Amino acid sequence: MVLRSHVFKRLKALKDPSASVDGGDEEQQQESFDFTKHSPNSWIHRLFHRIFEKLQDYRCEKSRSLFIEHSCSSLGCVDYDIALSCQCNRLCEGYGNCCSDYYGLCDTCEAFGGCLDYDNRHSCQCNVDCSSFGNCCSDYESFCGSGAPDNCVGRCGTSPDATKTCQCDADCSTYGDCCSDFTSTCSGTTTTTTTSSTTGATTTTTTQAPTGDTCVGRCNAALDSSKSCQCNTACNTYGDCCPDYSETCGGSGGGGGLDFNVYASDLWARDVNRIDSSSYTVNIQTELSSSSNNVDQAPSKLFSYFDEATIYNTGTFVQFKTLCDNYEPNQGVTEDRDSNQDDLNEQTAYLDAIMATSLMQHAVTKLAEVGLVADAADFRSKLITAFFDLYQRTASDDSSGFEHCFCGEWKSSTQVNGFHNWIQFYELEKQGALDYYGNFGMSQPDHLGVQFYWSGRKKPLTSIMLGVSTEFELAIYMACFLENPGSQTSFTITDGANSWPIKVQTYTQNTVHVGSAYFIS
Repeated sequence: MVLRSHVFKRLKALKDPSASVDGGDEEQQQESFDFTKHSPNSWIHRLFHRIFEKLQDYRCEKSRSLFIEHSCSSLGCVDYDIALSCQCNRLCEGYGNCCSDYYGLCDTCEAFGGCLDYDNRHSCQCNVDCSSFGNCCSDYESFCGSGAPDNCVGRCGTSPDATKTCQCDADCSTYGDCCSDFTSTCSGTTTTTTTSSTTGATTTTTTQAPTGDTCVGRCNAALDSSKSCQCNTACNTYGDCCPDYSETCGGSGGGGGLDFNVYASDLWARDVNRIDSSSYTVNIQTELSSSSNNVDQAPSKLFSYFDEATIYNTGTFVQFKTLCDNYEPNQGVTEDRDSNQDDLNEQTAYLDAIMATSLMQHAVTKLAEVGLVADAADFRSKLITAFFDLYQRTASDDSSGFEHCFCGEWKSSTQVNGFHNWIQFYELEKQGALDYYGNFGMSQPDHLGVQFYWSGRKKPLTSIMLGVSTEFELAIYMACFLENPGSQTSFTITDGANSWPIKVQTYTQNTVHVGSAYFIS
């Protein structure tokens, strides 16, 4: 008891040097006193002394680390580390915590892990379309283009090719000749088709890309960067699903079984708010040969006639017209919509109007039949989450699926992001804010690819479906998003004797939101 009391007094002296210890001995009040002089257990005193020294060193080191300015040049393009003041991985763009030298050092195809599909989290891209859109990463040509070493882009599951330096079939791991991007590009199932030279019979074999990780016990788990593959719905978007994702987690993105040909044709027939072409006229002018075009080859406006009195008093266009001016076009600027009751009231009125249409009611019925939604209330809830809830694209709550797809955004001082609606195109052209540069051809039904500048910012290529109602677009987009998130969905719209092949692309944002959705021109 005497020893313990003595130690507690020493601890008190270290914490508060002004406090008296052992009857006011001033020498013993100093933090540098010699514990070794105090018997009978001087080793215990030495131990306490050493512990305090280490704690003091740790506090100083911890304080210094808080002021260290990390950089990607010193850290490398490493995975997320909570101890770092900034990050150097592909997720930092979405969270807004990239190191100052991330761009140009880690936003490369090599750092992203291969020649991947479009990823809206990245400031540059590594897919075959980036040249057309002018957003390729700096090393795209050397890493993925004509100057690149052999890779697995477009070759997953193909038979061995003797002209290539590496292979992308299921046996490449056995023979040790897989391309360096085999795991990142070919994760999941691969399909190989062979034809017998004697019988002509075709055999399709589905194999699994080798990986040590599975989805057992991980279905719908958050991103785990320590794993080679993932098991949530976002893995479809980023191409990193584990081989057993579909089997283990039912990873079709929904209940499955939706016949898109029937679904889309039914919606087309029920789109009573679709505007007849007699109420507007387009002057498409010059057809462009490349999205890299920077010359205005359309001296006139796209819309030479637009009957506002008819169009803006037809069905849900009345409510839609009020929405786009509720958004701030600049990505990186937090939206104030949710704090503006008038804006929220306009959004609610629009949702009420589209949900009351026979088109949307039919969409709900069909989606409920295959288990993608439970009922109308569930559909509306999912629609709000997917398209209308705000999320971070560059800064907190600076974007939404609806703003991106229907109103458009300014990605930077030179680039437009999203923008796939014909009414918004007319409105901005009428205001003089949008300058139409030319087209990439018209396909039926009234589907037009266009290039334009909006307030000095370029949209190299986008597609707009002329005349259709926004509920038609949303009903199509929601089905594609729920059934095939982050993928292309192909189907045919049939109207009497007419049939039109259609493709829709959706991208996810944080799994539950729409990053983008559009008809592919």
